Amino acid sequence: VTAPPPTVDKSATSSEGTSVGNKKEEEDEAPTDASSRSFTLQEAGQSMDHALKAKQKLIQEHISDHEKKLVDQHLRLKKVRQKLDRLEQDQAAEIAQMQRSVDHLSRELALREREATQKKAIMEEANKNYLAAAESLDACKKEKTETERVLMELLLKAGESRDKVMNEMLQ
Repeated sequence: VTAPPPTVDKSATSSEGTSVGNKKEEEDEAPTDASSRSFTLQEAGQSMDHALKAKQKLIQEHISDHEKKLVDQHLRLKKVRQKLDRLEQDQAAEIAQMQRSVDHLSRELALREREATQKKAIMEEANKNYLAAAESLDACKKEKTETERVLMELLLKAGESRDKVMNEMLQ
């Protein structure tokens, strides 16, 4: 930032009533003695002081603006960090809950797999027993049928024998 040119207060007047900012009038009306010259240098010094103070004030305002912006940015950053922390905490809690659920379901799955395996083994054993019982039943039915057939043959033979004997007696 460049400094503005020194400003001269035009309302200020010298002891003789001349305008400070109007050099041409000053040269025409001002005496050329040393006291008049030092007063003009004093006014120039005051003008420089005034310009420096104005410049310092601008710089200070600029610094204050930047400080306010930094404070605002810091507050926004702090809020963002807090929001992220809350989000991470919420997500961490949700993740932990999901992990507990997965662990519980894994244990439940292992129990059910064991139970299904046991019941399958029981079912396979029962199936073997059923097949054996069914075979035994079939064998028993066949044996009964065969025995009944043999019995019928015997009864028929016995009946034939009796008939023969009775027929012989009748003859």
